[in-house]
Amino acid sequence: MAFAESVRSGRDPEPSGEEGLADLRVLEAIQRAIESGGVEKVAVQRRARSSKAQAIERKPPGMPPLVHAEPPGRD
Repeated sequence: MAFAESVRSGRDPEPSGEEGLADLRVLEAIQRAIESGGVEKVAVQRRARSSKAQAIERKPPGMPPLVHAEPPGRD
C-alpha cells in the first residue's frame, strides 16, 4: 500500500531499490563470513538518506475486538 501511494503521489518509495540491494549485499557478506569463519568486506555506496517528506503518518491501531474472551481485569 505504501509503495502504491508513493507512485500515486510521485514520491520516491522508502526504502529505495538501491537500499534494498545494499541490504542484500550485507546479508550475503554475513553468510559468507559465517561459512568461512573470516571477515568479509562489503562495498556499499550510500546515497541520500530518507527525508521527512517520505514519512507516512498513520493512527496507531486500536484494541482489536475480543473473541470469546473477557477484557483484562485488575486483580
